[in-house]
Amino acid sequence: MPGKKGGVYDRFRGRLMFPLADERGRVLGFGARTLGDDKPKYLNSPETLLYHKSEALFGLDRAKASAARLDRLFVVEGYTDVVALVQAGVTNVVASMGTAFTEEQLKRLTRHTRNLFLCFDADAAGLGAMNRALELARRLGATMRVVRVPDGLDPADYVLGGHDGEALGRLPLKPRLCYSSRLTPCLLLTTFRPWTVACGRSPCCEASSHRQPAPSSVTKRSGTSPTGCS
Repeated sequence: MPGKKGGVYDRFRGRLMFPLADERGRVLGFGARTLGDDKPKYLNSPETLLYHKSEALFGLDRAKASAARLDRLFVVEGYTDVVALVQAGVTNVVASMGTAFTEEQLKRLTRHTRNLFLCFDADAAGLGAMNRALELARRLGATMRVVRVPDGLDPADYVLGGHDGEALGRLPLKPRLCYSSRLTPCLLLTTFRPWTVACGRSPCCEASSHRQPAPSSVTKRSGTSPTGCS
């Protein structure tokens, strides 16, 4: 990139780089995470005729075979989540590279499977992104569920904390850890303890002016079982 005093400098200097490829493994651009305190924390290649951030999915070229075989895909936020999960044995995983999950990304994923499991971080940005993704999937006819990683951990920290890939793969099968309906802010404040929230026993619910609906009414909108995984 051109420098302020003439000359050029490396756009990705001081950063860990990740190649962003299409489904055939052809590198179209790069994402990079700072190794220090530089801002922004993440930086991508500029848009080109070939690379469009709204369509990019990190790891899809390597995940598509197992996604087709298992008929499901985990969708996480970041590159390091994908790397950690693959090292733990979860090969059907891709990253949306942030919380701005788009219609273009969803369409690319549904070419390989229509069963998608979101594992975004349990913060305000992640909660909003999961709700938007659920609504988007509903409109496009895909089956998308939100998986709560215990203790509010992100997927990478979960597997690095001593859980293997099989443990992560079993989370969607646990009734209290998988949802297909809209998530509420109370779920965020209680680290996704849904039935405590639903029964009105959460401190944030007790302080609100109305009680959260029971599990049956929470899931009624999507027509699924309380687990969202049946």
